[in-house]
Amino acid sequence: MRNHQLQVHKLTILSMMIALDVVLTPIFRIEGMAPMSSVVNILAGILMGPVYALVMATATAFIRMSTQGIPPLALTGATFGALLAGLFYKYGRKFHYSA
Repeated sequence: MRNHQLQVHKLTILSMMIALDVVLTPIFRIEGMAPMSSVVNILAGILMGPVYALVMATATAFIRMSTQGIPPLALTGATFGALLAGLFYKYGRKFHYSA
């Protein structure tokens, strides 16, 4: 039962991170850059781990591409950044390794 609760907790955080990224990125967007998306990706890698961060970044990138007209190149930067932040934090166990 405990494993099921942990999975539901991670999925809840995952959905909240996707919503935050989709809503906050256009507000704080600089042309050609999305610094708020990078911050949310790093937080997702730290809070949930590399796999959930990769899923979060991919889902967010597809939502942003379909609704906001972001070019597909943003998909590669978001996914690799989230995955690497999660991996560096997982194996380094220090915040400054992921940032």
